[in-house]
Amino acid sequence: MSLRSVLKVMGIAVATIAFVGCASMSGGPLIDGEGGDPGRLIIKNNRKGDDITAVLMSRCCGYTMGFNRLENREWINYGKQKTFEMSPGCWDVSMGDGVSHQGSTKAYIESGKDYVIDYK
Repeated sequence: MSLRSVLKVMGIAVATIAFVGCASMSGGPLIDGEGGDPGRLIIKNNRKGDDITAVLMSRCCGYTMGFNRLENREWINYGKQKTFEMSPGCWDVSMGDGVSHQGSTKAYIESGKDYVIDYK
């Protein structure tokens, strides 16, 4: 198979994945209009001495976690929390201080309800 043929097949595969709706380099929008009213994801920082400087989220079917969902120069200090409104469904969530401590989990967001992650 020639290089051109391989690249063409790869291009078709990437386009197909993007069409399915789970592919996004950014992690995708938090509210996408699917599944009803948004729910809330609440991340509580209970890891003494550490600030959460990065929160990455994407649908469970995504192939990448995407970009940091915190604003530029924003972090979640010890004892504080951050709330995100997001569409119902399964979400992969990863958070940490960007250096050594990191936690990952699946969050199952329900319409109109809170889902709490206690980062320890």
